Amino acid sequence: MNIEDFRDYCLSLDNDVIEKTPFGKFVARYDSILVFYTVGHMFCVVDIDNFNSVNVKAAPDEIDRIKLAYSSVSKPLNLSERHWIQLDFNGDIPDSEIYRLVKNSFDTVRKQHAPKIKKWYVRPPAPMPDAIWGTAGLHHHIHLSTQFRIHAFYKKPKHQDSVHSHPQNACRNLSRML
Repeated sequence: MNIEDFRDYCLSLDNDVIEKTPFGKFVARYDSILVFYTVGHMFCVVDIDNFNSVNVKAAPDEIDRIKLAYSSVSKPLNLSERHWIQLDFNGDIPDSEIYRLVKNSFDTVRKQHAPKIKKWYVRPPAPMPDAIWGTAGLHHHIHLSTQFRIHAFYKKPKHQDSVHSHPQNACRNLSRML
C-alpha cells in the first residue's frame, strides 16, 4: 500500500471528504500529519513522511476485537485510546481489512455528526418596527436551538412604566398615528 492509493481511497468515499494538515501550525514536526474529514470531523489520520500506520476511529468494542485479532495494532498518537486505534501497514493486518476499517470509521463519524434534517421548521415572526412599539417596547429575539428549530420569544423591557410597554398600548399608539 502506498500513500497515493490510500489518499485516493479516502477521498473516494464521498464528495464531502476533505484533507488537511492542521497540526503544522502548532508544532512544526506535525506538519506532515494528513487528516481526512467528513462533515467537519476527523475520521482518519496518517503521517505522510512516515507512512507506516494509520489512525482510525472505531467503537470501543470494535477496538477490543481488532486488538484480539491482530498483533500489529498500537495506541494512537495524541488521540483518545477509547475511540481511536493505530493500524500498522507492515504487520499482519491485510490491506482489505485496513480499507474496511477506514470505511467503518468514515461511516461512524458521518452517522454521529451528520446534521439531522427536519421535514418542518417553525418560521419566526417578522420583527415589529420601532415606530410601532417605540424604543422601550418589546424587543424581538430569535433563538436557534440545538435541534435546528427556530424559536421566537419576546422580552419585556426594563422600564415597565413606559406607555409602549404593553402591546395594547402600542396598538392604541398605532391608531393615533393613522
